[in-house]
Amino acid sequence: MSSSPKIFLAPVSSTQLYANYIRTVDEGIPSPAFFKIPESNSYVKQFPNASRIHIWGVKTVKATSFKKCSVGDFVLYYHQGAMISYCQVVLKSQNRALSEKIWGRDRDKITGEYEYWENLLFLAPPQKILMDFKILIGFANFKEKASVRSFNQYSTVGMSAIINKYHSIDLFLKGYEVKSEILNKAH
Repeated sequence: MSSSPKIFLAPVSSTQLYANYIRTVDEGIPSPAFFKIPESNSYVKQFPNASRIHIWGVKTVKATSFKKCSVGDFVLYYHQGAMISYCQVVLKSQNRALSEKIWGRDRDKITGEYEYWENLLFLAPPQKILMDFKILIGFANFKEKASVRSFNQYSTVGMSAIINKYHSIDLFLKGYEVKSEILNKAH
């Protein structure tokens, strides 16, 4: 684990991505259902007492960002102009067969080849946040209309600015956490 955790941004703006996010990250897959999948057998020892498995897959096209991600880093989920939750990475793995059982496969519109979300991030349970993306835009000096379109590492300029102001990523993120009662009233 690196000395200072990094932030990765994951878009969940499309209907399908958001549904996958709710099912596999927000709610998590119930452990009994997850471990019934034969391709999950190698993970039993890592999660012996987990009631739910929180997992996110990254396509091979974003493998460079996946490789930069480490245990202890944070993944922030972007939906409709805001960051809606964050999770800390607890395990990384590559498993095409398991990813296909969880999310299926996607046919590339240009090449016609199948793509898989085989780069797996096993996550701590998510923390709900409400953070306008403009906050991250400001710290990183991104263009005003920037958005999250693929799984990517947040800029080092933004990370430095956050650390300078909040002294840690944890303190920064905790400032945007919301209680479930507040979220329930908003819906």
